[in-house]
Amino acid sequence: MQVRPGDPTLVGWDGSYWFDKSAGTAGASVRNLTVAGQPATPEEAASALRPYDPQLADALEEAARGASARLPTSLPCLGIGT
Repeated sequence: MQVRPGDPTLVGWDGSYWFDKSAGTAGASVRNLTVAGQPATPEEAASALRPYDPQLADALEEAARGASARLPTSLPCLGIGT
């Protein structure tokens, strides 16, 4: 995450996300967090982000814990309405 285009990276991470429409589930995970290029905890990364984007800071903390969610089930994925 950069504060402005062209600025050095403030917070970086590697991550994954996945979803299963037929089961109505989704998840996200982040790892290898950095602040200004240095290894960081999820709390440190969220603290650096919070002044610029509080919602992203909250989402980053949640994803670092391995977030999951329920999604609306997709009828075409269940073979209904195709």
